[in-house]
Amino acid sequence: MKTTKYILGLFVVALFTLLAYSCKEDPIVENPSGETIIYSLRIINGDLSGGGRYDGEINEEEKTITFNNVSAETDISQVKFAGKLSLGASLDQESYDFLEGYDLSARMLEKTIQILNVENAAEYKVILNLAEPQVKPIVDKMIVLVDGQEVEASIDLDEKIINLNAPNADEVVISSLTLRPARAEFSFGTLTSDNKLLKSNPGKLQLNFLGLTDEYEIDFDKAALAGLDFSKAIIHDFSVNTTLYPDFTAELTRCADFDGEYVLLAYRMAPKVFKVSDLLNDNAANPINLDMTDVEGGTHVISSGALSHGHIYLSNLAANPSDAENGPLKVYYYDTPNSKPEVVLTFDGFDGETEITKSRFGDNISVNLDDSGNGYVYFVKQDPGDEILRFTVKDFKNFSDPFLIRPSITASYYAFYNQVGTEDAYLFTSTYVSVVQLLKSDGSPLYQIEMLKNEGSEIDPSHGTDVHIASFNKGRYLIMTSGRRFNWWPASTLYIYDISEGFDVVSSLVNYTEKHPEPVFTYAMEAPSSPACSANSAWAVVNGNLCVFTAAPHAGFALIEIPKNRE
Repeated sequence: MKTTKYILGLFVVALFTLLAYSCKEDPIVENPSGETIIYSLRIINGDLSGGGRYDGEINEEEKTITFNNVSAETDISQVKFAGKLSLGASLDQESYDFLEGYDLSARMLEKTIQILNVENAAEYKVILNLAEPQVKPIVDKMIVLVDGQEVEASIDLDEKIINLNAPNADEVVISSLTLRPARAEFSFGTLTSDNKLLKSNPGKLQLNFLGLTDEYEIDFDKAALAGLDFSKAIIHDFSVNTTLYPDFTAELTRCADFDGEYVLLAYRMAPKVFKVSDLLNDNAANPINLDMTDVEGGTHVISSGALSHGHIYLSNLAANPSDAENGPLKVYYYDTPNSKPEVVLTFDGFDGETEITKSRFGDNISVNLDDSGNGYVYFVKQDPGDEILRFTVKDFKNFSDPFLIRPSITASYYAFYNQVGTEDAYLFTSTYVSVVQLLKSDGSPLYQIEMLKNEGSEIDPSHGTDVHIASFNKGRYLIMTSGRRFNWWPASTLYIYDISEGFDVVSSLVNYTEKHPEPVFTYAMEAPSSPACSANSAWAVVNGNLCVFTAAPHAGFALIEIPKNRE
């Protein structure tokens, strides 16, 4: 494969950040010159989710900043900016209401903003050119009063039903209603003059956003409990906390995976799979050793592996894909655990790109395929993690179109690139960075969060990797496992965060950024530190429960069954 394609990650060097992408504020530094220039400006809370970014075009002579094709769904009543300003300067407000003085249907909006520095000030006219509306309005939150007490309604965006959670009430008073987009209009067909809904005739809620309409049924009944009951979690433990599975005693198992049917251990000496049904009965005595016929080549013959819909992938480690002794990078495919391996990828580098060709790949593999076996497989360079190889896959084993991504953030040591559901959205991080990026398949940025230790907390998730988002029983959960490179790093730990608040992935991550919640579940595997500071996570629905997998070198692995919340 000798085709080269590139995508350059967005990289911004700011003299001063108003509101950093990771939500850290740089200190204000006074500049005796008092210069008042805006060098760049970006909207940082665009789109329906509130996580969209838009860059403005600056005309310094005219003192104008123009934003084109801004999503109409953006909350234009509180637009927030970040950018590069003169040293020591700041904007005069944290957010700006561009709707003030305009009709709801206006498509071009203008507002004057000020940049302040010591005693000096300058004005810029900011122009927002809005795109055509694309998304139907949704109900974000609804509060009703039941006998004077506030009750939050449950909103099912898929079924378009609002459960008022007031089964014993004959009437409720509408206290508040939050919509997205914020400037969508609404009407209740049967609302009384004193703002009440009657159980005898609750009617429907109609929404309208610039001609895009939708409606929700209203039900006084209580909604079924969403989410998970972590108090009833069952841990099937093959870690140091009980009896360590022997493949983890050294550092020869640096990659493991789980897909609901099997658990894979990419053990360098003898890779194997287990039936999940055995492990859920706490039985690890029946591994299926994978056939190693014609598996050869590379710095290490076996290094990483992944599962996809019952199919198995193993990769070697190629410290230099173009070198006969250390390469090429190979992927082996097993149709079933009892199949012979097929070589489905042999990669020896890009034409004319000597340095890339010498990069180390194979410490990790991320397989993101749909039910038909179509999608992408990613490898992240080990150190520094500044290059990502992407291969297009069809029918599970047809690899093509090598594509190079240069991410904006270097993610060294055991990085992963995991798809969120079926969306064009992937989670990218490693044990060495606390930032988790949400990227498109080509590396284009969507959003990012930072997994940091909260003030006063003993929980430090900053070395988490192999991040996944699980959606189950109308809940959404961020799952990851931390590596442990040094003794002062925390033990390898599974972290699960409830990020259900939000109508999609980006909005849920925006809410995480604002609130920085503690995890709702952790499981630490108290093992020694390891230079091979890998860690793995995965999830699947098994027997009606969310089943979560965690693993790390020296630490071992565990499967954790978590049931649904029930009355």
